Amino acid sequence: MKIKKRYIMPGALKRPQIRQSPKYLTIHSTGNAKSTAQNEHDWLMNPTNNRQASFHIVVDEKEAIACIPFNEVAYHAGDGQGNGNRASIGMEICESGDRQKTLANAAKLAAFILGEYGWNANKMVQHNHWSGKDCPRILRNQSYIKNKMNWAYFVSLVKKELAELQKQKLTIALPEGRQFTVMAINDNGSNYVQLRPVLEALGYKVAWQKNRISIGK
Repeated sequence: MKIKKRYIMPGALKRPQIRQSPKYLTIHSTGNAKSTAQNEHDWLMNPTNNRQASFHIVVDEKEAIACIPFNEVAYHAGDGQGNGNRASIGMEICESGDRQKTLANAAKLAAFILGEYGWNANKMVQHNHWSGKDCPRILRNQSYIKNKMNWAYFVSLVKKELAELQKQKLTIALPEGRQFTVMAINDNGSNYVQLRPVLEALGYKVAWQKNRISIGK
């Protein structure tokens, strides 16, 4: 599965650039049986779309597209200024295409996000948790569930993916006898890790400044 970063332009409605410290991953489905991840991204960019609602990332049977950085607020949960909108990552699952493949991709993506924040599956909630809306309908509503692929099924997929990610953790030796564990990707015998968590473990501050990475104590 490909993950693309295609952040939408900052704006008062859909990307207000309010900082957040995520505490949850909120799962949605798009409510559109014919829409792809690219379609959903493009709708956020469409000037005729004057709704405030947005989301952080969307996934379908082929790819995932990140639309808003996870450390910024997106209005997706329907709970006003509650933790859904102000402290959670909104992930949309497309309803089109091969449902089993889409849910498999969504589970991989969810596990990746949970793993990045050091969360377990209990930090993953339905949109319904925040607002009472019947969403994600493809995992809740019997009219849309296919072949028993409901919420329990999805959670089981995510837990399996989390277990696989645990096997990919790499322990790095730091100065003064300290150790730091980070997620690693093994490619033909070489381990690749994200630089930011390693630098932060060493006491550095990492930030974006005008499209450049700033590193300092």
